[in-house]
Amino acid sequence: RVVAMFAHDAAPYFKAGYVFGAPCVGNEAAPTELSDELGLALARLRQTLLILAKTLVPGLQPSIWAALADQIDFTLLQQVLVVHRFSTQGALQFDLDCKFLFALWRPHTSVPENYFKRLKEGRTLLLLPPAVLQQVLTTPTKETCLTLGLSKLSPADCVAICRRMVPSAGPDGKMIQVSDQPPQ
Repeated sequence: RVVAMFAHDAAPYFKAGYVFGAPCVGNEAAPTELSDELGLALARLRQTLLILAKTLVPGLQPSIWAALADQIDFTLLQQVLVVHRFSTQGALQFDLDCKFLFALWRPHTSVPENYFKRLKEGRTLLLLPPAVLQQVLTTPTKETCLTLGLSKLSPADCVAICRRMVPSAGPDGKMIQVSDQPPQ
């Protein structure tokens, strides 16, 4: 029920493609606030985790936190990472939103990111330089993924995420496009 409630509350976030595809305007700073569309879902999830922490037998808590995180991790992979297009600014916003999510697990584990391995790896992919994204697209093998430290995402998921990146301007102002076509 906890994951179903989270998914219900996060539905606006799942549908908010404009958040992730927003172009960077000039030297726009990295985002510093949680996406509005995710606020309610994280607030209710926080309340639920606090209630569970008070009511569950302490010995059961680690397995419950891990199971909940794994299901939320998978939900965000399926509803956001492999669905929406990401600009550089959108990738930074998603990265920040994940940090807010991870913070909810901090009272229960010292390294919450380890509970969200697919999101951790998805964030890594989104923040890679276009040339490295291109490498994943042209050589989508398990070995390529492992070289980048991606062991939880399948090569197909890696390719799906890489294809979701939208062109952005490089330091010289020219557009950088990630393409699934091999270089000529």
